[in-house]
Amino acid sequence: MICPCPHEKKKYSPLLDDQGRPTDGGKCFSSACNQRFFPPTKRTIDTALVAKNSVQRREHIYHTATGDSYMRIVVQKHTDGRKKAFAERWDGTSWQTGVEGYQRLLYKLPQVLERMAQGGIICICEGEKDCDNADSIGITATCNPFGAEKWTDDMSSDLSGARVVIIPDLDEPGWGHARMVEKSLLDAGVASVGMLDLRTLMPDLPEKSDLSDYLDRNGDPELLRSAIEQTASRCEDVTDESPLPPCPQILWETLPRPLWELVESVQDERQRIALLMAAITVIGSVLPNVTTTYDGHSFSPSLYLFVVGPPASGKGIITPAVKLIMSIHQELLHTSKVAKKEYKVLNAKWKAKGPKSDEPPPDEPIPKLLKAPADSTGAALIRAICSNPTVLVFDSEGDTMSTALRPDSTDASSALRKAWHHEWIDQARVKDSHHIQIERPHLSMVLSGTPNQISALVRHVESGLTSRFCFIEFPPQKTFRDPFVEGADHTGDVAKHLQQSIYDLWVHASKVPHEPGFVVELSASQKTQHVKHFKTRFEDEIEGANEGATLRAAIVAVRIVTVLTAIRCWFDGQALAPKMIATDDDFRMALSLAEYMRQGTDDIIRRLSQEIKHKVVHAEKPKTKEWLSKLPAQFTTREAVAIGAHVGISRSTVHKHLKNEKYFETIAHGIYRKVEAPGSLSP
Repeated sequence: MICPCPHEKKKYSPLLDDQGRPTDGGKCFSSACNQRFFPPTKRTIDTALVAKNSVQRREHIYHTATGDSYMRIVVQKHTDGRKKAFAERWDGTSWQTGVEGYQRLLYKLPQVLERMAQGGIICICEGEKDCDNADSIGITATCNPFGAEKWTDDMSSDLSGARVVIIPDLDEPGWGHARMVEKSLLDAGVASVGMLDLRTLMPDLPEKSDLSDYLDRNGDPELLRSAIEQTASRCEDVTDESPLPPCPQILWETLPRPLWELVESVQDERQRIALLMAAITVIGSVLPNVTTTYDGHSFSPSLYLFVVGPPASGKGIITPAVKLIMSIHQELLHTSKVAKKEYKVLNAKWKAKGPKSDEPPPDEPIPKLLKAPADSTGAALIRAICSNPTVLVFDSEGDTMSTALRPDSTDASSALRKAWHHEWIDQARVKDSHHIQIERPHLSMVLSGTPNQISALVRHVESGLTSRFCFIEFPPQKTFRDPFVEGADHTGDVAKHLQQSIYDLWVHASKVPHEPGFVVELSASQKTQHVKHFKTRFEDEIEGANEGATLRAAIVAVRIVTVLTAIRCWFDGQALAPKMIATDDDFRMALSLAEYMRQGTDDIIRRLSQEIKHKVVHAEKPKTKEWLSKLPAQFTTREAVAIGAHVGISRSTVHKHLKNEKYFETIAHGIYRKVEAPGSLSP
């Protein structure tokens, strides 16, 4: 039933009110009328029609700087999926349809101005709903009306001098809107502006997600607030070291039971992640026959982990992890010791027979071990790798590995790089007459140390060894931890308690040769998520993530899920199946951990690159000189990459050059300014 309104000469329906409910008296919804003179309509309502047309209504009121109502956005969402949004203006007494000619204001403008006066951070989202949800958890957020790409320079002027963090919607229009807003803000003179990618906090967020979706999926508000603070801090002084990547949101209770028991007593989130990764690496070191197929290759779960931080920062939390495999290590040492004794006896008998004996001398047994000393020569480490089915290097002083990487002796760097991929190691330099080789090496490393110990371990970034490490970095410790609180940290006791179970797992897995072994597989949806996640990061031209670190982080993710799956199957049923499917919980855990460590590795590589950034470009580098000369005074990353491609410089080389603070100043996310400096650009 559609009835005319006598005041506006338009037709209005008295069937439903603004909440989609039948009316008692046929209320006219004309703003000029608003009278009840239609007959009741309840008795004639078709209930199916009512259900079909029911709506959810949201109202978002925009206020002036003084707090007066100015405009409101009304969003009506129908149960059949239809969505309608319209704007109304406030005339001082009532809401009127239409806002043509009205100035566009920032949403929650009074709160924004108050927060700016306090020196706080202002977040910019794409919609009012996100801003309201941000406000509910104590975050001041604003947006423009009418959605993406409707931002105006007047809005940026209102934020002049502010500390701003943009939280884009996770789709192409969302990022395009964010970049447009960023440029406008910079032109208006904000104090700083940065972008926060919500996928750094929750990697499995689907396409088109926003802040509200993050919270709806049980995103941690505290983690979000911390990430906003860190993003703002990173942008306020680009000459400072990058802040540490925020810890990912992890549902700890979904871990396989023994791993959760190991880390449960650790209260600090970063320490808990470091201990978990150390345990995963240590357990993975004894599972060479448990594999995952990735890119056509069979990968065992060997990982290289480096926990870095200043003295007394808490990185020693990883120490209990090595106890998990000490029963295995001790057994191998005992077996090797017995074999050595038997050899000595046989060799003494052979020598006693004199030179006239026709018997060949007994073969000297090859030392067996699991945990190899980090402070080994390159030759000794290579021999250990080639003489044992699996080797673990675990040391709390990372620079002890520099002995094995000395260029004036046998440099094991090449062997370490090959071992990470299980590539053939063929070494004839241990002794002139001694040739060793291994077809499928399996090496795992867990190291910790201070930042300057990384340089001693990896002499130059280009070697590729750095990108094979997973880095977890700790900040300086600012509070004194009470060492006398009993039961506050019983990780060592739990690790010792788990020794026998890990030993039994090792025995069980060792009975089956590598082929066919035990295979962990991802589901189809997990494979899709994995590819999408790392493809996005690998192809990101704005952030310029290290390609090697990104590619290897993708392999790290499947290695982590391999260990988690094996542990879960073993502790649930005391057996490994020939084929095991990863659970979604374990896959999400692995993806979050791998992405977190990818960011850490990327930061370390960027930092190490600074050590070689001041070298002079010689005459044989004409392409770099041409690229530098063609760059405008201010440019974006995309422009730099495009000019580099034109003159023949790769994208990775361009990103390395852009990190040179001697020649370029980072003025915002993806925007640079040339610095007038003597000399040539570093290669």
